[in-house]
Amino acid sequence: WTGGERTAAAAGGPAEIPFQPLDTVGAFAATLSAAGAYSLAALVGDCSCAGWPRVLQVVAGPCDPDRCVISGDALGNCATGAPLRLLLQSADRYGNPRSMGGDLVEVGAKPSNGGARVESDVRDNGDGTYAVTVVLDEAVRHDLFINVNGLSDRESRYLLAPSLAPLSAPDCTVRGVGSNPIDLCDTSIVFIQPGNPNRQMSGREAVTVTVHTPSGLAFNSPVRFEQANCRFTSAVFWVESGAHSVAVTLNGAPLPGCPFLVKVRDPYGDEISEMHAARNDMAPYRMPGGGGVGGDGGRGGTRRLRKGGGSATTTITTTEVITYEETIEEEVVDEATGEVRMVERVVLREERREISADAAEMADDDDGRDGEDEPVRFEFGGGGLKPSKTASERAARSLTGMAPKVAAQALAEMRPAASGAVLASMDPQSAGATLAAMQPSVAAASICAMEVADALAVLGAAPRETRAAVLEAMPLPALGAILSAMSPEQASDALRDMDLDLSVGALEHTRPAAAAAALLQLPEERLVEALTGVHPRRVGAPLLEALCEGAPSGARAASVAMATLAARHPDRAAAHMAAAVDSAMRAEAQGIPGTGHTGALLFASLPIGVQGATMINLTSAQAAYVCANLGPQKAAEALAAAAAERGGAAENALAAAAALEALQAAGGWSEEAPGAPRASGARSRGPVADVLAALAVDNPAGAAGILAALDPAVGAAALAGLPPGVAADLASRIPDPTVAAAILQEMPVEKRSAMLIKMDPAAGAAAASAMNPECCAQAMETITRMMTTTTGGGDARSTAQAEVARRMTTMVSQMDPFAAAQAASAMDLALATKMQARLPPERAAAMIASGGIDARRAAALLDALPIEAADKVLAALPPSVAEKTAEHVQSGEVKARTAARAVVHLPSSTVTGHARETCVAGQVAKFDLESANPGGGRIIRGGAHVICTLYPLARAPIPAPGAAIPTSSPAAPAGDGHADATADGSGVTGRRLTGRSGAGIDASVKDLQNGVYEVTYTLTRAGPHEVVMTTAGQRRVFQVVCLPGLLDPASCVVDQPDLAATPWTAGELLEVRVRCRDSFGNAVRPPSPREQAAGLVIVADGEGPGMVEADFAPACSPPGAVGDAASHWSAAASSAAPSQSAPPVAGVGAEDTDDPATWTIARFRATVVGEYELRVFASEVQRQWWGGMQRDNLPGAPLKVVLSPAAADHQRSTVTLSGLKERPGGMIVGMAGGGGGGAPQERLA
Repeated sequence: WTGGERTAAAAGGPAEIPFQPLDTVGAFAATLSAAGAYSLAALVGDCSCAGWPRVLQVVAGPCDPDRCVISGDALGNCATGAPLRLLLQSADRYGNPRSMGGDLVEVGAKPSNGGARVESDVRDNGDGTYAVTVVLDEAVRHDLFINVNGLSDRESRYLLAPSLAPLSAPDCTVRGVGSNPIDLCDTSIVFIQPGNPNRQMSGREAVTVTVHTPSGLAFNSPVRFEQANCRFTSAVFWVESGAHSVAVTLNGAPLPGCPFLVKVRDPYGDEISEMHAARNDMAPYRMPGGGGVGGDGGRGGTRRLRKGGGSATTTITTTEVITYEETIEEEVVDEATGEVRMVERVVLREERREISADAAEMADDDDGRDGEDEPVRFEFGGGGLKPSKTASERAARSLTGMAPKVAAQALAEMRPAASGAVLASMDPQSAGATLAAMQPSVAAASICAMEVADALAVLGAAPRETRAAVLEAMPLPALGAILSAMSPEQASDALRDMDLDLSVGALEHTRPAAAAAALLQLPEERLVEALTGVHPRRVGAPLLEALCEGAPSGARAASVAMATLAARHPDRAAAHMAAAVDSAMRAEAQGIPGTGHTGALLFASLPIGVQGATMINLTSAQAAYVCANLGPQKAAEALAAAAAERGGAAENALAAAAALEALQAAGGWSEEAPGAPRASGARSRGPVADVLAALAVDNPAGAAGILAALDPAVGAAALAGLPPGVAADLASRIPDPTVAAAILQEMPVEKRSAMLIKMDPAAGAAAASAMNPECCAQAMETITRMMTTTTGGGDARSTAQAEVARRMTTMVSQMDPFAAAQAASAMDLALATKMQARLPPERAAAMIASGGIDARRAAALLDALPIEAADKVLAALPPSVAEKTAEHVQSGEVKARTAARAVVHLPSSTVTGHARETCVAGQVAKFDLESANPGGGRIIRGGAHVICTLYPLARAPIPAPGAAIPTSSPAAPAGDGHADATADGSGVTGRRLTGRSGAGIDASVKDLQNGVYEVTYTLTRAGPHEVVMTTAGQRRVFQVVCLPGLLDPASCVVDQPDLAATPWTAGELLEVRVRCRDSFGNAVRPPSPREQAAGLVIVADGEGPGMVEADFAPACSPPGAVGDAASHWSAAASSAAPSQSAPPVAGVGAEDTDDPATWTIARFRATVVGEYELRVFASEVQRQWWGGMQRDNLPGAPLKVVLSPAAADHQRSTVTLSGLKERPGGMIVGMAGGGGGGAPQERLA
């Protein structure tokens, strides 16, 4: 198929599905996302393919947890403790309900307070639905999460909000009293709370506490509901000694274990007198598990606690409630006897903590430090004195059995050091759950008080969102310290979950190596954001250094991030690079070698545009340091990019030059710089020369720009270290001749002379013209001596001298005549005469006529010349100047010739001959100049010096049809020697001329001594040429048209057809353009029938799977083309005999290869699809049909082309399917959205 016919596919059913065309012609694809029955049609043109349309049944795809639907009354109203029943309808990714079971479905409820996830019981109903049963214990919001076949939904879409259900007696328990004895008159607190810590009491339960005393008295103890802890409490005051029976009921039903016995002791009985003394010692430190209160029975007492060997004492009361224990040594004073003894005591952590806090405060007061501006690195494990390991583990075991919320509340009442120690002693799962229930600020304080290993373990066990909240609550120094201690994976996860500004602030306090390793685990954008926000000197430079010194991936990431940052914030990127350079410079100043190499590698890895933008924002010292470590090649590329930044502004080149001068002053390249010259000779030329030499290879224009911005003395020294040819080329490219002159004047005379000779003649002439005349004269004298030295050397030396003389003559000829004359005046007379003797007479005359040399000096120079040379110079001078100069000439013969010379007046003279208007490329052409005086009178004697030069002219493109043709050329002002804009001298209206387009061609002028001067020339480029004739200060300009030569098959070109845009199809014509040329490459009109009868003819044929029909069609000039110029050219080319006169016509130059008249069309036709070889060649007319002859194809042929099939026929078209299955009976079955992990598309082809 070629695609020219209209083909389409569509499906109609639950939704109208359009099929989109694919890259392959006739192929279509669509995604069917809605399950159901479709009518599938395939059309070619307006007709359906045979057997179509057909029925397509689409079934639901694999189950997607994000599209499953949960329903049930429990979603609107539910209670704790009771089974909640829901129904889950499975669906595929497009929301199509599934009609079969078999999927592994899990449903979990996650409480909003961070508690443990509650799993449900799921039963498969076999019809795509699943029965879900779940029991919730907490009256908080629960988010439902669905997991199907191991895939979880992205977020919760359903929730359960249970209310508190009434508790029964079996669900509750009694706490606060136990088997330990209780003293008479003590008060015990009885707690009535749910047995399951996840359940809560509402306060509306009917709770009673009944106490039966040993004497038979029974009373109900008051009950109070604690709103904060959601439990009931009852304070029981023991008024009798002996065994008491306590019964607790809920709604009239006894709680498990009730009633229970409580034994109360009489502390004043004789039988327990020894126990009484012991109780006085131990009671203040008793654990509360027995239900009694801490204290000393309400009596006050003092303890003098001894810490180490110090003498400080602290007085505290002993009636404080105690939670944790610690063993210490202390002095005990008996109040009755006054005796003092040392005993080991188990003191509560609460009391110990107060003592430790006082001691810590005194230590802080004594340890005052100065230097508030000095940075302080955070260290974990602070926060004051900590409990012993035994006490911490015991408290951890106690809290592990509690609900996370209760444990969190208990930890919140402790100081950070204590809570941190207890958290570190808990198992990871309990610690993580407890941390999740704590306030982030409290949890952060506890984490900071731990040792770093314990802090990492506790954070690792916490849920991800909890970990992020705790980290965000930490002070930045602590956050940076813990990020430094984490593994790269952990730190990257933490940074990913944090707020962006906070993560950037944390990096300010993170070790560079740890920060680099963590950022490498994150997307590249995070590194860019970090570099955007951090301080360049404190963080940016160390971070980049750590990245570059690590794995190769770090260097690549640093390079990409800096490139991105430079595109967004160039100044910020430059600040980071400047900070890195400053850091390396300081380190190197401290004796750390090679520190700049890492930064240089980073800088070199940046895109060249970024290098330039960064370099211009560095100081000259920083840029020089970077370059010193980059090496010559990389430094050259960076400096060239800097100079070209912002459109090549002048200040950029100055910045690059300043960097080079600073590099030169700093001593050059570092030892590790790649590619730095090591040999003494190479090293002696200096880094400026090294950079210029490197730039001269790939970017000579950039090197010249930097050279021009250097101090002239530095530039001169750098050029002196380069090879002469390279130095001359760079000096020639300096755009400002005055700058080049300043650099050359700083060189020694010999070097300056060599530079002028080796420079481009035009650039050398401009520089010499801008020099001080004395400096220029010195150089010219040296060059002239080189031309005249003949000692030794043989032929090679003679050849070198001839080349020096030629270049010298060319340079002086192009100099400003006045500047050249001033230099000649300052030269030694003999050397000036030798120089002038080699100049063309018209150039020597221009120097004299400029006024830069006086008449006497000019006459002296002419006297030193041979008579013929002096006569030609005087002949080229304007008559007034020639007469004035001849007065001072010593030679009588020269004076006589001047007096007898006829002055030719060019405007009045006549130009005759056919070659005055047209010529043929490659053929010798002649015309005559018949001289005349200003009055028009014929001059019959010779002696004038006439010069003739021809310049090719450029032409504007062919104007569009109907466009106005300009009548004048802004590039060719009248009287300036340029041709008319609309006429080429032949009388044929042509295209607008835009000025000279090439070097001049010197014609030969022969004086026939009868007042006629014969001009002979040969042109090879077809088109208009400007003829400039000069003599005696006069100038005459006219135009000649060069016509192309005969057709040359070897120069013709066959264009490749664009088959990608327009394929060649069976039965259609393939047109191939054949461009005709002569032997010089000029465009030629194809041979006309008349020309074919006597010469060559272009023939085409082909071969392949089938027969090829081939012929030629002439190319017609479109409207607005240049008349019939091609026919005039062809006629002139074929009539090369001198006896035939070629008509004057408008010319078409070699650049006019798009003129329709200069090419022909080869046409091919075939009907059998396949690959063909199409040939185009030139043959003699008589032999064009001869067989068995070797025929050479024109350049560009033969062509290898493929013939494509024609338009499709719907009767022969077939339909193939992919992504679908065909069942017996003709039904097509597919799955909604495809299968597997992707979404394959159904395709019709």
